[in-house]
Amino acid sequence: MSARVSLLHGRASVHHWVDATHRENRADARPLVHYYGWPDRYTRPAAVWRAAINWHQIYLHALKQPSLNPWAPVPRWFIGPAQCISAHEEYGFYGQNTSAGKFGMVMSPSSYPGSASVVARYGNSWLGIPLKAQLVIVYRLWQTYGWSPWTTAPGCGL
Repeated sequence: MSARVSLLHGRASVHHWVDATHRENRADARPLVHYYGWPDRYTRPAAVWRAAINWHQIYLHALKQPSLNPWAPVPRWFIGPAQCISAHEEYGFYGQNTSAGKFGMVMSPSSYPGSASVVARYGNSWLGIPLKAQLVIVYRLWQTYGWSPWTTAPGCGL
């Protein structure tokens, strides 16, 4: 491969990892990692490829950061177990009284980890919080404590 082709491939690789890193930053509501365009000015392929490797490392680091996005998607695998818990909770999804939320939450929404943005948007009553937002709170609770807050979890095989 000629030096010119290697240089062009290296720059394309840098731009790929910069774009991937910025997509991840946006999805997590984080500030963008600054890209000053230095690899576009490099004239030696080795320097460009070093920059590509560095941006790949920055991208991998961005993947490991916890999300700041209060509406980050809940993983698909989590929805099935959450539905099972909701169906078995005394005041769950099909219960007569949903003042405990769709997942049998006994405390007010503001007392759960990571719920500040949801409470700020919908208020501190489970009745006013949509199901998707409740699912985000439940997922964050699971990330902190596992399935232990729900006594119905063993009945769901969790």
